[in-house]
Amino acid sequence: MKKVSKKKVAIIVIVILAVAAVAAALVWYFFLRSTGTSEEVTYYEATGDYSTSYYSGIVEPEESVEITRDSSREINEVYVSVGDQVSVGQQLFSYKTDDLSLQLQQAQIELEDYDAQIASAQRQIDQLNTEKASAPTEQQLEYTSQIQEQESAKKQAQLSKKTKQAEIENLQKQISASVITSTIDGTIRSINDTATEGTYMTILSTGAYRIKGSVDELNYYMLSEGQSVIIHSRVDESKTWEGTITKMENGGDSTSSESTDYISDSSSSVEVATKYNFYVALTTSDDLLIGQHVYIEPVYDDSDETYDDSSVVMDEEGNIIYDDSTEVPVEDSSEDEATDESSEDASEEATE
Repeated sequence: MKKVSKKKVAIIVIVILAVAAVAAALVWYFFLRSTGTSEEVTYYEATGDYSTSYYSGIVEPEESVEITRDSSREINEVYVSVGDQVSVGQQLFSYKTDDLSLQLQQAQIELEDYDAQIASAQRQIDQLNTEKASAPTEQQLEYTSQIQEQESAKKQAQLSKKTKQAEIENLQKQISASVITSTIDGTIRSINDTATEGTYMTILSTGAYRIKGSVDELNYYMLSEGQSVIIHSRVDESKTWEGTITKMENGGDSTSSESTDYISDSSSSVEVATKYNFYVALTTSDDLLIGQHVYIEPVYDDSDETYDDSSVVMDEEGNIIYDDSTEVPVEDSSEDEATDESSEDASEEATE
């Protein structure tokens, strides 16, 4: 029996692999490719526990004040703690004033010295003028020169006095401002003992509350400033409050869709939606607590046309392929394109 060479065996193996690759490509092209895209659809579902018309919100004070500290000064004493109720004018904390007091005393001594210099210069000017009046002609020029020197010294002392007076006023203002007081009635929310600059203390106002809501990019234009809303308690369904949207922010944060903003048929894919804040002014805030989570229901007029995105099925390119609100399938543009391509191919073959 004739022995087959290694070179021929290698050629046979390569031919078999090439045939297998071509066969796999044909199977994918005619069978798998046509079914792959039809299953890649994205469903939009509502956020929250109610329906697409409810948005999550949190109760927060209508006003908050951030008090910054002077990084060049040292805290002497803090008169309040986190959670304390404060009123307008109440002392919050104070700076140390030992160094400022010493500087003020030194400045006051220097101010007195300038006063003495001015008085001395004026006395010498008066004395020289008296002597000049009875002095002979040849000495008049010398007296005039001495008087001018004293007037110059007096003006220099007066200028220095003004500068020192401004310094003293500034030191006195710093000392009087060493005790920081509250500008609103509220609650101490935080005190940053480690802060050397920036926000040192935050005060939340009491009495007036507002709701901070969150809406994703798909529902952003369903809301508008001036729109009426109903606030629902998440704990007691019987409790509601009325309000009006006062502000829609147009700067958002991109976050992972943990609240099921998007759901894909692929378990490994997680889409990202941008969140936007909006604010609601309340007509009444009875029984509400700062930090309480609520649901926000927009109120639409009968003339408003709303569109429920939860009834829409889209393909991966964003084309609507089914609209449940009309119960009428929407033509798949991809199928139309495929039909057009087939027609063009058939026309070309007929021409040939």
